[in-house]
Amino acid sequence: MSGVVVITATHQGERRGMTVSAVASLSLDPPMIVTCLNAASATQEVVRRAGAFAVNILAEDQEHLAGLFARPGADPFLDLPCEPGITGAPILAGTLAVLECQIVQEVRGGSHRVLLANVVRASAGEGSPLAYFRGRFGRIELIQDAEAYQRLRDLIVTRQVSADERLDVERLAGQLKSSPSAVQYALTRLVTENLVIREDRGHVATAGVDALSAVYEQLSIADLISRALRTQDEIEDTLAREHLDLVQAYERADRDGVREVIIRHTAHAKQTQQRGIERAGGQL
Repeated sequence: MSGVVVITATHQGERRGMTVSAVASLSLDPPMIVTCLNAASATQEVVRRAGAFAVNILAEDQEHLAGLFARPGADPFLDLPCEPGITGAPILAGTLAVLECQIVQEVRGGSHRVLLANVVRASAGEGSPLAYFRGRFGRIELIQDAEAYQRLRDLIVTRQVSADERLDVERLAGQLKSSPSAVQYALTRLVTENLVIREDRGHVATAGVDALSAVYEQLSIADLISRALRTQDEIEDTLAREHLDLVQAYERADRDGVREVIIRHTAHAKQTQQRGIERAGGQL
């Protein structure tokens, strides 16, 4: 697995860029990197003539940029937010990090040129990098990050975290026995699921049921039921009566009655679903 970067350069007004995975640190003192570019590519030629280039390190949500600069054809810079760096090379907007480099040496190796370059300026932001493994793009997920995300998600979905409660990173780190960075990662993911919102006061658990309903919809329960139960005779009269019994128990404010009907109905529903699954060739 490797990270994914877009090498960009400008020479005499011609802007070029290409998606590359062969980039590595070479030296810390002075700061240097090494990258390998196909000697037959037009971008490689512009990089060599310019004597400088930028390494745009893509964030995990920038797979579209990796694809854009990996395909030959139209100018990828059209309608793409970017600005020239100190070497003149285009800097792509929103990338995870940028290294602006000047070439100090090049070596021919087979079909590629190996470029050794000084890093003259570097910048970075928050986030995780885009990854490439076995022909597919993805993200790097540490075990501790995944565990923090799952535990915090469970707390919110089961309402162990109150609606509208401010989610303090340090406090959650202690509660989840995790690092603050893992909690921050979990909060970022939960924002994309609408289980957490970000406000001026920080991250806050969502107040309404819309987010929880959306999570339920993502499970595609209705679709699974419709595929497993294909005829009306699958639904026994008992299940319909139990719905009426449940409504009547609610109207009487009979908590024990509600509980008894729910348990009974759930058991019957499981039996019906299991029969449908087995008939379709599956098993539980």
